Amino acid sequence: MDIISSLLPLVIISGVIAGIVALARRGGAHDDNPGIGTVRRLYIYGLSLAGLVTAAIGATLIVSAGLDALFGSMMISGENTTISLGLSLTIVGTPVWLFFWIMAQRSIHRNVVEIRSISRKFYLYLVLAVAAIVVSVAATILLQWIFNHQDFN
Repeated sequence: MDIISSLLPLVIISGVIAGIVALARRGGAHDDNPGIGTVRRLYIYGLSLAGLVTAAIGATLIVSAGLDALFGSMMISGENTTISLGLSLTIVGTPVWLFFWIMAQRSIHRNVVEIRSISRKFYLYLVLAVAAIVVSVAATILLQWIFNHQDFN
């Protein structure tokens, strides 16, 4: 089982690379309109992803601190660093994500060719894959806690 868990990241990275290569080969006919350009596109989607990850980590910390306060063994804590860190990450990450996501949407309205860009598809599939993994792990932990298979951390 340890071998499978250690090979899982390698399989995921290989699958992402194979998907990108398949999308690039399937591209077919190219338009003369390059859109906003590859560098700008990567910049927009990269910072959008960074903002989304930052906001998601902050929201996770807030929810975790709230659940620990409700169901944890310690009801009152003298230290609020988890909540303050979660709030600061959420407050900073959400506007960054919104700004760059709105910028990406505006580029789509100006250049329809942007919808077919590999960077956009990679961003969307990456966000969906990470969200599916996080939700499945959280659901597994929740079910283990509900059925008393593992203590709630």
